[in-house]
Amino acid sequence: MFELPLYSQNTVCRSSKAAYRVLFFLLLTIVVFPVRTSTAESQILSSYRDQLIETARERQLSTDRYWNIILHYRPSRKGMISLVDDPKFFLAQNGKNDPEAELEATITAFFDDPGKGDDHPRCRFPGRYEWLRQELPIDEKQIPAVVCKKLDEALKIIDPQSAVVIFPATHNNSPTSMFGHTLIRINNKAKNDLLAFAVNYAAVPNDSLGVLYAFKGIFGLYPGYYSVLPYYEKVKEYNALEHRDIWEYRLNLTPDETRRIVLHIWDMQGIYSDYYFFDENCSYDLLFLIEAARPTVHLTDTVGQGMQFWVIPSDTIREMRKNNLIDDVQYRPSQATKIDAISRHLTGDERELAREIGLGLREPGDSMSSDLSPDDRMRVLDLSAEYLQYLASKHKISEEVYKKRFLSILQTRSSLGQAREELYSAPQPVRPDDGHLPAKVSLGGGCRTGSCFGEAGWRAAYHDLLDNDDGFIHGSQIDFVQLRGRYYGNNIDEARLESFRLIDIVSLAPWNRFFKPISWKVATGLEQRTFTGNRDRLVAFVNGGAGLTGEIGSSLIYATGDGELGAGSAYDHGFAVSAGGSAGVMITLAEWWKVNLSIKDLEPVAGDIYRSRKAEIDQNFTVNTNNSVSLLASRERTNWVYRSEGTVLWNFYY
Repeated sequence: MFELPLYSQNTVCRSSKAAYRVLFFLLLTIVVFPVRTSTAESQILSSYRDQLIETARERQLSTDRYWNIILHYRPSRKGMISLVDDPKFFLAQNGKNDPEAELEATITAFFDDPGKGDDHPRCRFPGRYEWLRQELPIDEKQIPAVVCKKLDEALKIIDPQSAVVIFPATHNNSPTSMFGHTLIRINNKAKNDLLAFAVNYAAVPNDSLGVLYAFKGIFGLYPGYYSVLPYYEKVKEYNALEHRDIWEYRLNLTPDETRRIVLHIWDMQGIYSDYYFFDENCSYDLLFLIEAARPTVHLTDTVGQGMQFWVIPSDTIREMRKNNLIDDVQYRPSQATKIDAISRHLTGDERELAREIGLGLREPGDSMSSDLSPDDRMRVLDLSAEYLQYLASKHKISEEVYKKRFLSILQTRSSLGQAREELYSAPQPVRPDDGHLPAKVSLGGGCRTGSCFGEAGWRAAYHDLLDNDDGFIHGSQIDFVQLRGRYYGNNIDEARLESFRLIDIVSLAPWNRFFKPISWKVATGLEQRTFTGNRDRLVAFVNGGAGLTGEIGSSLIYATGDGELGAGSAYDHGFAVSAGGSAGVMITLAEWWKVNLSIKDLEPVAGDIYRSRKAEIDQNFTVNTNNSVSLLASRERTNWVYRSEGTVLWNFYY
């Protein structure tokens, strides 16, 4: 048996003091040694961090193209500046303007406390870390171990294998969709593309749409964000809700390159950049993702340069073609396009029958009892099914009603067997990137009652009613910044500015049994107007109108109610308000020949008495994709002055 020995009191006291000394030494060892160890480890980490920073300086990594790409740096008058405006994106205080400071702050941040988890800079900016790990001799055993659960889970779910640029085509009845849009689909191993994810960049408005939306979009007053969402949601949005066909441009990126897109998206999550409608827009900012995947291509520093002060989605597609990034192109027609394609094979009564079946006013079996041929019965039922799906997507019927009615149509349709493809034959439209280029220079001349002139014109962008429609929507016009100058040889004002139009938009969307859009137009700028004494004066104006458009074959017949405000010193009261209307017919006589006949009548309402009546016949002859000839003729009465004018112009698109 083990027993404690007996000690005298003095012995116990002396033994206790000795024990306290031992205990104190042990405690000191426990406390001080780890501190010394921690300090030593910290010194080792600091030394290794400084070593990496020094290596980055020696290799001048802060000037590397890839670093400029993933930080969105662009050259400026004072050096470099990032197009990203969110301060959360930068780890250095002056990181927006100093690539080197941002790179060194990034390396330093990679040594942060690993306890931050998913908020650790290595988890938060994996695109930066992956690149620096390749460029620097980073030994992961010498830096804090970090677990990025959210990032690892996202990469597993998205499973990036390949990428496709998606181009929802223009929609001429929506001002925000007239230029089109681009996004990127990240394909995974699933065979169904609708199960993939879409990467989008867009403005996030904090107010209602309208004039304020356009103003803020032009001047960068909205934040723009990247987002990732299921691709089928975007297909549903564009195909059904917005009548927009979709073009899919498959990129020849490898899985590793596609993964770099996802990593850069992760870097940019929750980060905003000021959104500018003309240049730093949905299409331009997506180019950074493609450059992050393959930095050898130069997209962001070539699109929108030179005389172009804008970035149009079709321009970005053309630039990708130049860089040999596109492998294949697929076309996905919208619900409205499918409805229109089937309708063109049916008579008016047959279309009405299909519409009524879709609306539930007639039974699907009514198509079987009519005097229709088997082929036309197929078309009627297929058309009613497409129209019913459109109604459901617009929430014009309940889901319960939709399912019941759709099932009834399918049951009747199934009894007719498989339809032949030629029953719905419709030519595939020209790709948006195969149409004419957006800018235009016009040179020519003509005569106006009593005088002849030479004329030169320039348009910044993008398409007008007379331009060739290949790659564009028939009946749409959107012109930004249009200038026309004239030189009269008989000294009538010599050289002068004939007109300046900041914006000139026309939407002639056909009204039919299935869709009932309102046609509209708006224009503003400066223009020469005729006043008393047969004098021409430059005045400011803004006009607009709304009405209806019908379609007969390839011809559009339209009529609108119009209003106009003119202002300037040429008016006795400083302004004139007019109202009236216009009408016309636009005929496509051949693929290369378009004609627009129109009349317009404006009567005074307030301010100066200023009446204007004008009849025009304008023609455009397409020579090739980027060249055409225009013949313009008009007869006008302004107050009591009559003038006739004829002009011939050569148009070059670039």
